[in-house]
Amino acid sequence: MRKSKNSANTKIQREDTLLSNKMSFDTVESYKALRTNLGFALHKSEGCKKLTITSSFAGEGKSTTSVNTAIGFAQTGAKVIIIDCDLRKPHTHTFFKLKNKLGLSNYIEGTASQEDIVLETTEPNLSLITAGSIPPNPSELLSSDRFVKLVDALTSKYDYIVFDTPPVNVVSDALSVAPHSDGVVIVVRQNITTHPELSSAVEAFEFAGIKILGFVFNSVDNNVSSVYHSRYYKHYGYKRYGKYGYYRRSYGYNKDHKKSESSK
Repeated sequence: MRKSKNSANTKIQREDTLLSNKMSFDTVESYKALRTNLGFALHKSEGCKKLTITSSFAGEGKSTTSVNTAIGFAQTGAKVIIIDCDLRKPHTHTFFKLKNKLGLSNYIEGTASQEDIVLETTEPNLSLITAGSIPPNPSELLSSDRFVKLVDALTSKYDYIVFDTPPVNVVSDALSVAPHSDGVVIVVRQNITTHPELSSAVEAFEFAGIKILGFVFNSVDNNVSSVYHSRYYKHYGYKRYGKYGYYRRSYGYNKDHKKSESSK
């Protein structure tokens, strides 16, 4: 497994990364734009909208993006739940200062009920299912009928379900979860994600027939020239919309989009 390239960075409190008016104006507006873009991408979906968020490798900001995307939808008055599907190295509970006792793995194993595992966060309209106890067989649990049963039950209760999944180039868990959603968003981190890594992630989802909704270009250095961005993405057929790094595949989508960024 590749070590995160930013592991030496000073750790920050996860609650300080939550979407709020304490963030910079650019960051808040970027998450709002991401919400708008995903609203367009999911506009054909009826009822509960389900979104899988992942990355190529660890350290690219997918959990932060998952949490803040969910908060963004909840701020519109929609009823939202995040499911931490990273049963190996779960993180989402730390954003809300919640304990990871009973969670997804416990429900699938039959040792906890749905009522036991759904937690209310401090954010209005936002609930969370933590990963739960670390199991020896994460992939098998996420491919089980019990997982499907849980998703079906939550679909009737929530407007949005956000699946925070492990990096797709490390383990196959995201490929087990994604078919139960309306599509995937891949988080890309500037100066961390490489061309081969991103290409491998895209190919994995395309081979499985899973819809890629778009890309979040994370931790963008606004001083980097547009030439760099053009060279970085042109080879893969991605089109950049706006200054802050939200990307759509350049085919099959004709809407204009606003700027968007996710900041770690």
